[in-house]
Amino acid sequence: MGKGCTDMCAFWKDGVFPIEMKIRRDDQTYREGLEQWWKYLGRLGQTHGYLVLFETTSSAVIPWEERLKWYEVEHGGERMTVVEL
Repeated sequence: MGKGCTDMCAFWKDGVFPIEMKIRRDDQTYREGLEQWWKYLGRLGQTHGYLVLFETTSSAVIPWEERLKWYEVEHGGERMTVVEL
């Protein structure tokens, strides 16, 4: 935590897939995760990465049908796949 490196990096075939994982504590978690992540991608020399956000609110309050999201965000020629669950 706070070391300036990614949480996980998967290597498969010729690809490198950096993965950052965050526990969603508030609306700022998403913004902070993206800002942090764009820096990581540049350091790793990658143009695509993953940000996984874990929701802590009970599924009785936010049903799985609403909490599961998968979308792309682009910034400066780099692409982030965001997964919320």
